[in-house]
Amino acid sequence: MATAPAPMALDGFVVETVDDKKHDGADSEAAVASSTMLEPVPIVMPEPHVEQAVVQESVEPGPSMPEPMPFIPSGPGGLVQEGVQEERRKSKESSSSSSSSDKEEEKKEKHGHKHKHHHHKHEAETSDIDYELKHDEVVSSEPILSRDAKALADFLRIHGTIKPDFSVHLIGTHTERRTRRVQNSDGHGSHTETYTVTVTDFSFSIDLSDVFSEDAIIYTLKDDTPAYRGGMSMAVETGGARPIERRPKVDHSVQSAQEDAMEAGRQVGRPPWLVTAETKVQDDEANVGSTPQASSRSFEEWVEDYIRSRRVVKEFKFFKEIYTWDLDTLTTSLEQLIRSTGYTSSISVKFSTTPECVHVYSPNAISKIFASYLLIFLTSIILVFPVLWIWRRWWPGAGGKWEVCGAAFRLKRWELVPGTAPGDTETAAEQRLAMNGPLGTGYGRQRLRLRAGKEGMWVLRGAHEADWFRTWEESIRCGVRERTKTDWLTKRSITTEQEKAGAIASDLDHL
Repeated sequence: MATAPAPMALDGFVVETVDDKKHDGADSEAAVASSTMLEPVPIVMPEPHVEQAVVQESVEPGPSMPEPMPFIPSGPGGLVQEGVQEERRKSKESSSSSSSSDKEEEKKEKHGHKHKHHHHKHEAETSDIDYELKHDEVVSSEPILSRDAKALADFLRIHGTIKPDFSVHLIGTHTERRTRRVQNSDGHGSHTETYTVTVTDFSFSIDLSDVFSEDAIIYTLKDDTPAYRGGMSMAVETGGARPIERRPKVDHSVQSAQEDAMEAGRQVGRPPWLVTAETKVQDDEANVGSTPQASSRSFEEWVEDYIRSRRVVKEFKFFKEIYTWDLDTLTTSLEQLIRSTGYTSSISVKFSTTPECVHVYSPNAISKIFASYLLIFLTSIILVFPVLWIWRRWWPGAGGKWEVCGAAFRLKRWELVPGTAPGDTETAAEQRLAMNGPLGTGYGRQRLRLRAGKEGMWVLRGAHEADWFRTWEESIRCGVRERTKTDWLTKRSITTEQEKAGAIASDLDHL
């Protein structure tokens, strides 16, 4: 009589063999059940003859010991039906629990991925917003910037806090009277005509982008500072937030005085959030301690105010200001340097910042006209622009301007030396600073620039006007003498000629 083949053992698992030729009765059903199992059934026992020996030697019968699983020969009917059903039940429960857990995790992951995707998508949309550079401004009229406050705030931060191109342009010109022969209008004969021309002697620019040492800070104007706050006239907003129509307007004389004060403040390096027509304009960087967020509204709240407004032709201007450099005094020193070469003709010294601001317009055809000098000119010819200007200026709810925020770039600052006291010396201050680690001397300097004050010694951080002047004075002198005409002047090495301009540079040391 043939015996059933013994099961094969592989790493503690019994691998059953199935005879596909048998298809009848319980044997067929057991074969199907056995063949559909995903994993082999673990049997905790070795070969039959070994099991008997181990049981006889090491296993003692007792009521608390479970009965060992009987050995079943392999084949289609080799596995008991109860064992198969129990294994399938456990597998089903485990699969169900795992499936439920996986679905929950998948749901959470999908939910989190959705928010993450939305966040990255929003950033991508903000960085992909179209804009153009014109009139020394970053200009955009994309619809999303007039309906999404976060997109507008991100757009202003991205483009507003990028360091601008800072340069100075020096030009020397003189006029000449010349003559020419001109034919008479009747066609008979000719006559001599005298005319005047302007001749450029030298023209070059100097890049000042290397004087930036700090990141930009976002500022807002004080509530009592006249500014465009959603209307077509300057207004203030004291006593809490108010609707645009209820923000007190200032008269024309106050508006003109504030505009002049802002321009004067730029020339002497005054922080833009401190400039008012009533404030004495002076550069006192050592005592600047007020917060740049001077308004009772935050930058984001002003952006929300713009978004919520239903005005038809509205615009938001975000300025880019450079402060703490006295450009007026530096201009005078540059003019004196040019005169020291013997040049006596007309001189022009102009500092420029490009772009000056980020300008956002509402997305409509009328706003596009106001944003383009060409369209303003063309519509003025057919007398359309004057009508639009009057409508925007005087019709209630037609136009609105927001000019209360910006980014400020500080070029230098005076910092009180740690541990200093009144009457402290420069040597003692340098020793205290050295104890805190190595410190850079600053732009174009061989040693720290220190200044005595009432509280003790102050140390300069950043680029000082006098240090920049000494770095470039010889190059400027040569450019004037050689009548250089180029876009950008190349820096030259300093020679003994520098001593001749020492008195001019000394005039800047007090700044």
